[in-house]
Amino acid sequence: MKKILLTMMGMLLILSLAACGSTTDDGGTADGGDEDTTYETREFKKDATIGETVIYDENGVKITATELTYHNSSAEVKLLIENNTTEDLTFISGSMGYSCNAVNGYMISDGYLNCDVTAGNKAEETVSFGYDDIMAYGIFEIADIQIGFDISGDSNKDVYTGPCSIVTSAAEGYDYEKLYYRESIASKEAQAQFGYSVPYFSDEAVYESNGLTIASQAVLTNNEDVTMLLLEVVNDTEQTVYTATTNIDVNGLRVYSSTWSYDTVNPGNTAIVAVALESVFEPEFFETYGIGEIGKIGLTMSFRDGDGKEFAEPANVTVEIPGADASLDKDGTEVYSANDVRIIAKGAYDDPSEYSDEMHILLLVENTSDQTVELRDAEDSLSVNGYMADYSLGTIAVESGICSMIDIVLWGSGLDDIHVSEASEVKTVEFGLTIRDANGGTIDEPTIKFEVK
Repeated sequence: MKKILLTMMGMLLILSLAACGSTTDDGGTADGGDEDTTYETREFKKDATIGETVIYDENGVKITATELTYHNSSAEVKLLIENNTTEDLTFISGSMGYSCNAVNGYMISDGYLNCDVTAGNKAEETVSFGYDDIMAYGIFEIADIQIGFDISGDSNKDVYTGPCSIVTSAAEGYDYEKLYYRESIASKEAQAQFGYSVPYFSDEAVYESNGLTIASQAVLTNNEDVTMLLLEVVNDTEQTVYTATTNIDVNGLRVYSSTWSYDTVNPGNTAIVAVALESVFEPEFFETYGIGEIGKIGLTMSFRDGDGKEFAEPANVTVEIPGADASLDKDGTEVYSANDVRIIAKGAYDDPSEYSDEMHILLLVENTSDQTVELRDAEDSLSVNGYMADYSLGTIAVESGICSMIDIVLWGSGLDDIHVSEASEVKTVEFGLTIRDANGGTIDEPTIKFEVK
């Protein structure tokens, strides 16, 4: 699988959905809207202003927000950055490594900045917030902005400012109690404007612990049948909380078990955690596992504080789409069946990307035991058609009652050595496997050998 880190990107992916939709200046129909109904394109208000505001002033660094301006597709905050220290400094905001930017209490992916300011000098910079990205949250004017900076220099010790607040002239009359995102995301107006449909939406909280709430869940599908799960995470605490998504399931098949994405939630703010399923699991492989459409989505979300300590119990979230087919095909060539563990070979496949020469040997493992089992290949044990192959296969933990995919990746650089140029030429596969229990004890050490059909 091609992992796409969604670190602090959340709703940015809405724009990828919007790009495939249709909007018109005078309103129009789009997927998700009533067929014979037109909806006015909603406009972003460009009236709010700011006064000159010092948003950070510590350790010889001073950052001042000087002006809020509006342009064709984005609002821009002008910043004056003063480096009064004796070392050259780099200022970064809104990156995948560090982002705590927010607008009106919603964490947002925009506001990227990367600039260098030498010792004793100043720089004028801007951070931009796209209207479409903001409006996807149901926000149509800017009442306040939070921007965080990662400041680094020769000392190799980064300073993280945390969210620095800018209040606009619209703040006094802004209703912070209104549930803007929840009221907008499933609305016909938003669906028409951004070109998506909503096969599932619920504003019933599915998780509440230690001041954190998963307050709503939505499934969005665009005109190209790209499906996205959106989870609304509300942080009512006084601490910044960091979320991570793992154990992503589609129709009961574990398609990704490692950490897929990270999101930051400032105190008193809301984050929309977004998972685009076709990025997690190659759509070209859906049919291999009998997935005709996405009918059931599951994942685990964990929460940690700034010191990396667990902040609240993990949340296990499952969303079932009404009327959708959640089928999963567990059939294939059975290559192992013992100790309540069953492994099925699904076949060999060329990588779906035109830019990759890798190949994939796909299997399914089903754990019907009462414990988690761990599958690990014997190092450098894989052969294809009797030739030792260059490959990668990560350790796979399979919980009780779970089905998980196994993806053995054959490296493109080693295909000549095994005299294979396309997946149809893969005839036999053999590798060693170790199956362990949750305590690391060995359950079995089989040799897996099969013919590819």
